[in-house]
This record gives sequence, C-alpha cells and structure tokens, in this order.
Amino acid sequence: EKRVEGERIKNEAAEAYKIGDIETAVRLYEECLSFDPLNNAFNVTILYNSGCALAKVGKNEEALAVLSKAINMNKEYTKVYLKRGDIYMSMEKF
Repeated sequence: EKRVEGERIKNEAAEAYKIGDIETAVRLYEECLSFDPLNNAFNVTILYNSGCALAKVGKNEEALAVLSKAINMNKEYTKVYLKRGDIYMSMEKF
C-alpha cells in the first residue's frame, strides 16, 4: 500500500538525517511526497522535515520555499512558522 511505503521511506529519510546524510534525506523526503499527494497531514510533515534538512546544510532559500509550501497546505502547523522564522533570523531578514 502507498501509505505503508511512504512511511517506510519517511523513516529511511529520518535515519539518513540522523547520521548526517542530508542529501539522501532530502531526496527521500521528496520521494515521499509522490506516494499520497492528497494526504496533507503526512505531506506537511514531510515538507517540514525537508525544510529542516535543507536549512541544516545552508540551503536557506530552498528551505524557505519548501516551508512555505507546507504553510500553504496547513496554515495552523505552527512548527513550520517557527522554523521559517529561525531561517529568516539566521539570514538577518527581519
């Protein structure tokens, strides 16, 4: 089932992130988005994780774009706003 496969790849991405293989984590997170495009709850989490990974390697503009997509999917997911604010602060874009 798509949902099970999406969760499996999400977990692989999380493991890659934990060991510092950010490039693989981002690639896997992107892959996750294709499994269930209508599952906003899952996809918002994936976008948030991907944005965090991109920010970790200094790809702030890409991270901001990904996080903004997450906000467009769920305007009440506060963690995304906080992460996006952290990135703006680190870029001195007040």
